[in-house]
Amino acid sequence: AELEITLNIETPGSLSSMIASSKKSQITSLTLSGKLNGSDISYIREMAGAGYKGTLSSSKCALEYLDISNASIVSGGSYYAFEHTNATIEYTDKKYYTEDNSITPFMFDDCYKLKTLLLPNTVTKIDTNAFWNSYLVSITLPSCLETFSCIIPSFYLSEIKISESNKHFKVIDGTLYSIDMKTLYRCPVNYSNSI
Repeated sequence: AELEITLNIETPGSLSSMIASSKKSQITSLTLSGKLNGSDISYIREMAGAGYKGTLSSSKCALEYLDISNASIVSGGSYYAFEHTNATIEYTDKKYYTEDNSITPFMFDDCYKLKTLLLPNTVTKIDTNAFWNSYLVSITLPSCLETFSCIIPSFYLSEIKISESNKHFKVIDGTLYSIDMKTLYRCPVNYSNSI
């Protein structure tokens, strides 16, 4: 059975105390507002199938839809992931923490259950490798996005969205461009109108 939850995180780091451990592995749809720090991101990652290093057992996670468009990413809390190399998937000891209004490296790495992601509208920067080893089908980018330094390497990606009010990027026919159309950032592999 699908389980949909909507929560407001008034105190950063409190997500784990707001979701019963018995429900954590059953939630398929999660909509969050408020403020999210590294501890919250770590908990979300676990719900979507990602551990600190690699993936978790499918019996421990079910999160396919995540809407954090009305939430804010803030610094603080615990680390959420370790760095790893792209070629051999060897993990280093470098830990990653959240930064204000940023999607930092490896934030959604290994979240193999997650298919639909709506990012916080307050985010201005998306860093390299934020979506490494992604299984995303649909992603909605922040309306305030200014810097996009990564690729979205999902072979399942079919849809990229961004608000028409964004001043730096635009999506035309499913493809992400700079606002002046001089730079192509990403065309979904499985875009329905692709040649």
